[in-house]
Parts: sequence; C-alpha cells; structure tokens
Amino acid sequence: TVDGVGAAEPAGPFSWAHRAEAACDLWVEHGGVVIASATHDGFRRAGLSAACRRTVVLVAPSLWIVRDELDVTGTHSLEVHWQCAPGITPRREGAVWGLHRDGAEVAQLLVDENVEWSEQLSAVAATYGVRLPAPRLTASSRRNGRQALTTVIASTPGPTRVERTAGPETGAVVRWGDRQGILMSPGGVAAGVETDARVAWIELNQDGEALLVVAAGSTRLLVSGTRVPVREDGAAYWHRDHGWR
Repeated sequence: TVDGVGAAEPAGPFSWAHRAEAACDLWVEHGGVVIASATHDGFRRAGLSAACRRTVVLVAPSLWIVRDELDVTGTHSLEVHWQCAPGITPRREGAVWGLHRDGAEVAQLLVDENVEWSEQLSAVAATYGVRLPAPRLTASSRRNGRQALTTVIASTPGPTRVERTAGPETGAVVRWGDRQGILMSPGGVAAGVETDARVAWIELNQDGEALLVVAAGSTRLLVSGTRVPVREDGAAYWHRDHGWR
C-alpha cells in the first residue's frame, strides 16, 4: 500500500471498485534460479501519481527475494504487508522475524532497508465466507521520492542476514543456511562479475567466489574479465564448472 491506499479496492463480493492491471516484462529461469519483474497501475487508478514495480528472485528450494520499488514525487509512505497462514506465530529477534508453527521455526523474514515494523491480527479465508484468524506483518518506510523495500524470506534452518557489499562493489549479500549469494544492483560490479543487467543473481561458494550467475534484462555480462554471450531476450548465464550456456 501507499499512504494506506491499496492497489485494488473491492466493491462487494466478487466485484471491484478498481483493480490493478499488471504487466510482466522480465522472466528468466535457469539453474534453479527464477527472476521475474512486473509493473502495475493500481495506485494510479486509486488517484495516486505513483508507479510500482515488483521483482521476485527465487533461489530454489529455500530462498525468496522480493523487491518493491515505488516511483513517485514528494514524501509518501510505502507499506509492504506479509500475510501469514493460520497457526503461524511470528517472533522478532533484532531485524529478523522467525515464523514458527507448533513451536518449530519454518522460515525467517527480514527487510534489507530501515523500516518500521508492526504486527496485526488479521484473517484469511480458505473457503468463501469462513474467516480464520492469522497474523500479518507490515514493514513501513516513509521517504521523499523514489524508494524501495527488499524482503528476504528463507525456509532453510539457520540464521538469515543481508549485508551491503563493501567498497566499489554494488549489491546485497544474502546469507541463509550454509549458502550465500549477491543480488546485484543495476549496472553493478561484484565478485568479479560486471553487468548492466536490470536484475542479476550471483551464487557464491564459501570463499566468496562466483559459482553461478543468472542475469536478466542485460546487454553485457563479464565474469573475471571474460565476456559471456547474452541472448536476444537479454538473459545471460554462467557456471563456474561449465562456463556460459
């Protein structure tokens, strides 16, 4: 939501006062990594001059990265809501929410940026008209101009954390379980990888070296100075053991 306004507004059962029209303009799937990015006009239909983009990166089988970007002028609040299932108990430790079921942690959730968190008792309905209580987590950020919120959800046991890359490198280092990788910033350089891709994921080994690179929306990809071919659709892939594919 933006300033508390949703991208869609219901007008009774099975009808809408307005709803968003979405368009997916980026989709890449390779080596257990899926990258998708789409825009919608829901906030414009609600009367706000704001464009919204959501980019999702799935690193199978246990990591989701969801980046919401808001392009708007002036100062506004961007809220990202995460609806939990019935039976889930959220417990916060520092910047990380542990999601528990029957006393066992099943996932961890955190937002990379500085946000205000709140927890509400909401409801879900698996069957129409039957509401079941369930918790909802909301991350809120109020800034001037363009802003983004990056949510990381991991279902692997062990700590999950996000760190900014150091020095001239650009991106976010995500560590979950015994794995780690970098979500590169557009036009970024990290771990010997250089690309103009709109979205790129680098899987790292324990020494911080690139194992796998999946780039989407690119015209150029270099790994350790070697140019990797880019497909006509802007996708490029590189494996440490197999080279480009």
